[in-house]
Amino acid sequence: MKLKKFSYKKVISTNLTAIRLIRVGKSSGFVTSEIQSKGRGQRGNKWISKYGNIFISVFFSPFNIIAAQPPFPGFSKHEPSV
Repeated sequence: MKLKKFSYKKVISTNLTAIRLIRVGKSSGFVTSEIQSKGRGQRGNKWISKYGNIFISVFFSPFNIIAAQPPFPGFSKHEPSV
């Protein structure tokens, strides 16, 4: 699976930008920004966003991964069960 890069100079949050891209039909990619004004950490924590740090959010559909791989590594979908 290839991820498309979406680069911005400044965003409110890379996570919010990723959500917006999903809503307009993008199925996978990653968002980078030089500056974010209101980043979010895990469980609602604030994310300190100083210039010079890396800000990135990755998004993808789990269905793209499932379709590209066999259900269990080493087994074919067509092997009979025992």
